[in-house]
Formats: sequence, C-alpha cells, structure tokens
Amino acid sequence: MKSTKMVIILRKDLGMVRSKEIAQGAHAALDFLVEPIQQALLSGPVQQVALTFTEEEQDWLRGGMAKVCLKVGSEAELCALHEKARAAGLKSYLTQDSGKTAFHGVPTFTACAIGPDATDRKDRPMNSPVPSSPTSKGNFTSPPRRSRRCLPAKPRWS
Repeated sequence: MKSTKMVIILRKDLGMVRSKEIAQGAHAALDFLVEPIQQALLSGPVQQVALTFTEEEQDWLRGGMAKVCLKVGSEAELCALHEKARAAGLKSYLTQDSGKTAFHGVPTFTACAIGPDATDRKDRPMNSPVPSSPTSKGNFTSPPRRSRRCLPAKPRWS
C-alpha cells in the first residue's frame, strides 16, 4: 500500500472564524466523493451511482485518509496552486462559498483540496515559487484579481 494524502489549502486573508475554515476545508475535501455523484445526478434520476477509484484513492480510503492543511494569503495563490496541481495531473477541487452567510454576499473562493494521491506526487506542486502563507515573500504586490480560469460554473457550497 502506497503512502497517500490529501492536501487541503485554506485562504487566511479572509479572516474566517475557525468554524468557517473547518466547514470550507470539509467542503473541499468532500468534493473528491461528491463531484462524481453530482455529475451522475445531473444526468437524471438514479437509484445507484457507481464510483471508480484509482489505486492511490483506494489506498487513501483504506489507510486512514491522511490530510495535510496549508494556508495561502490570497485568492491568486489559491487558484495558482489549484491550476498547478491540475497541470501536474492531480485531481484538485476548488471551493467557492456562496456568500450567503459571510463575505458580504459575494461568492468567494475559500479552499482547495488536492488529491487524494500518492504522497510523492502531491509534494511536487507544493514545491513552487507560489508563497505558502500570508507572510511568505512573493510577487503579489498588487491586490489579487479573480481568474476566470479557476471559476466554477456556479457556487458549490454555502
């Protein structure tokens, strides 16, 4: 059985209370299972949904479901890591809060979950020039801009 993990990334610049951070991280982590189920349900009413898991995903589900939580300081950093993970062939799930209870009614990207996958694959996108915390030095001198490339079709969670 391979060493596997899921990486959960949260935005610290939003000033979310701990319970909101936990909820947003949980939404991102659950997308690993929820996304294929939602896709099946969009095709019409179904009684059963068959899920297919890679060998690494099966190892993760059997082996304790290890998670590592990281923080970033902006939406730009969150989207950059999401896009970098996908470019590396990893599954990455971006969570957008609907804004109903926070963020002044504005849908806001709050978290991302990468994987689960083999631990050695997951570390590669994290080892990048993208800052990993609000105090890291980086090239983000202007306010973050919303990237159309990382916008989901609609808010996924509230």
